Amino acid sequence: MKKGIVVALVGVFSVFAVSTVVMAAEGADGKMTIDKPEAVWGKAKTKSAVTFNHKKHGAEQGCVKCHHTQPTLGKDPAVKAKSCFECHGAETKDKQLSAKDMIHKGTCVPCHKTDAKAMEAKAPTACAECHPAAK
Repeated sequence: MKKGIVVALVGVFSVFAVSTVVMAAEGADGKMTIDKPEAVWGKAKTKSAVTFNHKKHGAEQGCVKCHHTQPTLGKDPAVKAKSCFECHGAETKDKQLSAKDMIHKGTCVPCHKTDAKAMEAKAPTACAECHPAAK
C-alpha cells in the first residue's frame, strides 16, 4: 500500500515538474517572447521583441517544425528546447540561414503568407504587426 502511494506521489510530482518547466518557458497564457540577444548580433536592437502563442503553434505545427534539429522534442522529457539563436546566428553559414532570414524567409513569415489557416486568421506578415514598436 505504501509503495503505491509513493509511486502515485512521484507520478504527480513528475507531471507538476514538467508542466512548471513548460509554463516557465511560455507563460501561463501559452505565449512566449523571443528577443534577439545583442551578443549574437553585435549591434544595438532596431526592432522590438516578438510575442507569439507558442503553445498554439506547437500544438498545430509540432515541435520539430521550428526545433528541427531535435526530433524527439516533445516526446522525450529529457530533451530541452534550444532557442533559435543557439543554432542560427547573425550570419548565414554553410547553407544555414541566419536567425533573421530563418524567421523572415524560412519558417515564420512564409507560413503566415501561404498557410490557409494562418491566412484565414490574418496572421501577421508586416514588420509592425510582429514588432509593434522599435526599442
